[in-house]
Amino acid sequence: MKSSKIIVVFGATGSQGGALVRAILAHDTQKEFYIRAITRNRDSEKALKLTQMMTSEEEHRVEVVEADANDLEQVTMALKDAYGAFFVTNPFDPSSCATLDLESKQAWNFAKASEVVGLHHAIWSTTEDPLEDVPMESDAIPTLTVTSQDGSQKCHKLPHFENKAKGDTFFQEFSVPTTFILPGFFYENFLSYFPLKREGENNSLQFLVPTGDAKIPMTSAEDIGKVAFAIFQGGPMELAGKKIGISTEHLSMDEVSERFSKVLGESVSNNKFVTAEIFSTFGFPMCQELANMFMYWRDFNTQYRSRRNVDETKKIYADLTSFEDFVQENKEIFVKSLS
Repeated sequence: MKSSKIIVVFGATGSQGGALVRAILAHDTQKEFYIRAITRNRDSEKALKLTQMMTSEEEHRVEVVEADANDLEQVTMALKDAYGAFFVTNPFDPSSCATLDLESKQAWNFAKASEVVGLHHAIWSTTEDPLEDVPMESDAIPTLTVTSQDGSQKCHKLPHFENKAKGDTFFQEFSVPTTFILPGFFYENFLSYFPLKREGENNSLQFLVPTGDAKIPMTSAEDIGKVAFAIFQGGPMELAGKKIGISTEHLSMDEVSERFSKVLGESVSNNKFVTAEIFSTFGFPMCQELANMFMYWRDFNTQYRSRRNVDETKKIYADLTSFEDFVQENKEIFVKSLS
């Protein structure tokens, strides 16, 4: 075990980081890697669940360590003696990102700490910079005014995209050997942010993702973990400096509805009466941010899809999960959520 390369996984209790932990444990048959799983609180329910799911053999391959991505010293200590690291941020978790600009601060901490320890290979889960397609002066997508950590007001089109993209520059400036991954829409979002609900007089099944007829690149979080594992296996000589979109299928919401209906055995539809523009008026935290994201996916669809090519994803990891298979595998969960 001492000869194994240490992979530090930030967000190890989340969807992407957790998937990478599971991928390494399931597929690293040569025990090439040892996992240092990072959590802000090792006594949290998610952290305890992470350790409970492991077999006794797997426990010897995973070390759960506390570290806060907002603290440079803690990040640096977490990366000590590591070969590689998986970095991810979550702008929708106020306990991690109290203000949206903290995403870019965390990215700076990741990149600087990686430089300090001489990290051999980083994977940074990121996005494109939407301002390349929608300049700030454009009225194609509304401009949002967002409060930063220091209390100042800053203008954005799509804050969490812009902050992640800003993070790219830090890894480049600090010359960290980094592979940049750009995931598509998670299948798992239909179990959390955009769930199926029974609506109307006929109690029909509906969901709401207001992207019109646009086809959206989609993937499972589990496949992101498998792709990330394959990237670490490929190594920095082959993949550092590259941007890799991760997508299993490009589906319209009508096509999503068809697959849901087929597996669940009853009609499922997307609520087409609500557009992204209407969604922006719903008033819950970050609804305008999400609405702008939907507009970007819908109105700059060609650009967004071009960066998440299915064939390119399969060159890294071929055995990807289709959306229909995902729904079938999670059918019991979907059905239970509706009861």
